[in-house]
Amino acid sequence: MKIAIISAYYPSQEDLYSGGFVHIRVKNYIKRGHDCKVFVLDSNVPNGKYFFEDVEVFKGEENFIVSNITSYNPQVLCIHCLLKTTVAICSQYFTNIPKIIWVHGAELMWTSFLYPYDGNILLLPVNFTLRFVKDLIRRNIFRKFIIEQDPHLVFVSDYLRKQVEYFLGFKVKRFSIIPNPIDDEIFYFSPRRGKINKLICVRSLNSSKYAVDLVIKAFRKSKYHVVIYGRGKLLDYYKKLAQKYNANVEFVDRFLTQSELSELYRQYNLGIMLTRLDAQGVSVCEQNMTGLPVITSDIEGNKEFETGGTIRIKNNELWRIEKIIDQLNEEPERLEEMSYKAHEDILRKAGKEKVIEEELFLISRVVSQKSTFT
Repeated sequence: MKIAIISAYYPSQEDLYSGGFVHIRVKNYIKRGHDCKVFVLDSNVPNGKYFFEDVEVFKGEENFIVSNITSYNPQVLCIHCLLKTTVAICSQYFTNIPKIIWVHGAELMWTSFLYPYDGNILLLPVNFTLRFVKDLIRRNIFRKFIIEQDPHLVFVSDYLRKQVEYFLGFKVKRFSIIPNPIDDEIFYFSPRRGKINKLICVRSLNSSKYAVDLVIKAFRKSKYHVVIYGRGKLLDYYKKLAQKYNANVEFVDRFLTQSELSELYRQYNLGIMLTRLDAQGVSVCEQNMTGLPVITSDIEGNKEFETGGTIRIKNNELWRIEKIIDQLNEEPERLEEMSYKAHEDILRKAGKEKVIEEELFLISRVVSQKSTFT
């Protein structure tokens, strides 16, 4: 099949981290013999083409992308991280090409209600109002597009499907639930044994969604040490918050490649990944795939990806975390058992081979259905 992937993000040598969840799909589609090209809409960079790990990527403004998709003449458009500009070009130029939209989260959710707080409580009313207006604009545009174009939607969880239907205001007719694939070759398994002295947290520091502030509060004056890897606009705020609470945390201001993350996870026996909103929790899944048990938040979006290696706590019960670590240190055999279960369970739910086969079957079916009616 000739598959055009349209995404808001994709890795490059300058930005290895961006859009890795799309790249894992593309390189595995190609590995299975399919013809794929990636198209990234971005009016802030010069129009151009580059290769990333042998994947051909076109990046630039709308006319450049439209011209190259037209020349490529794909059988299907696979859309990730839906943008208003994506809607515009698909509605104007590609109405007759079947479309599959992978919904990854916030692009089709009421973000103003789900996480209105960005670190400065004094600006909360202003932030909420601005987000709500943006939500309404997105909702009107995406709702019209989905009704008129009738794309097949892919949700990473049933929780996300419910949130999107609430956002759109109607039941979606054509959809699949397929999680993001977790690469068990990169995030390979190694059992965890021994004492827990330090924990790892890997987060973007651009949104309150990832609850780094709660991690800081949970480890105030703690005997356990947390290393927080991440970069973003809230870094200075979180550093001041950690100082205020005398929290036993340190920050490492950098992003890492998937291979670097995999090796880093192996240096720890426990992860701490609290959150206010998740549709899957890919970072938790990756840590579990390596055999790293994780303490995470007890929210609805996490339930479908619970494993024998996750411990879920309510965000208003942070006091439980230190007690949980104490118990694991008193029962070292339990930690090892959790490590094996973490890997086994997430491999069954979101292993790369399983997910890629499901996605390619879906793409083939959508293309076949379009051919039947044309």
